[in-house]
Amino acid sequence: MTTKTKYQLICKDTDEILFEGWFDSIRSCVERAVEDRICLNGVDLAGANLSNANLDDAQMIGANLSNANLNGANLSEGVFDNANFTDADLSNSCLVQGSFMNTNFYGASFSSTDVTDAVITGCQFSCPSVFSTLFGRAALFSGCHYIHSDGDHFFMDRPPVTVYGLIRDIVFLDDVIKVGHDFIMKRDILSVGVHHLKLMYGNDIARYLSPIFHEKINIV
Repeated sequence: MTTKTKYQLICKDTDEILFEGWFDSIRSCVERAVEDRICLNGVDLAGANLSNANLDDAQMIGANLSNANLNGANLSEGVFDNANFTDADLSNSCLVQGSFMNTNFYGASFSSTDVTDAVITGCQFSCPSVFSTLFGRAALFSGCHYIHSDGDHFFMDRPPVTVYGLIRDIVFLDDVIKVGHDFIMKRDILSVGVHHLKLMYGNDIARYLSPIFHEKINIV
């Protein structure tokens, strides 16, 4: 016989019990609440193990999912605006057609994360795994930031584009290019010239960076 525990899903802002019941895991509790279409706005699920959970069509505006294990979870068609996913594991998760407006993904890990047709605006990221995510498939991606470990903020109003297969991966952001671990402002690339790029990174990488010299770049 499976032992069940009484779980309560609490709103972090009001301490209101949003849902409760006897379940074999927190995942089962949250899945039942979502299945029953319970509004879970503001729910505190910090550190919860929701691996492979089915949260399809969840309503979790302003939810706290920091440090949550969402590996393989289905968040498709859910509303997670203003939610906190700090240091969460979103590897292999499905965010298809979900809404993630002003969502905090600082420290959240992305790997094989599907964001097709999702709305991703005003979000912040800091984990390099985000650059392997195909944000170009999102319905909307704008107004986002990548925060580097040294505190620098790099604007992403467009989906980042990553080039693999060279000695170092190249990531094209709005005003910055990431070459391996280096973040280089496009205006700085203009100032050093192609020859210097070849000395720094080799001919192949310099060839991929050379189109920058034909862009109209704000030098201010």
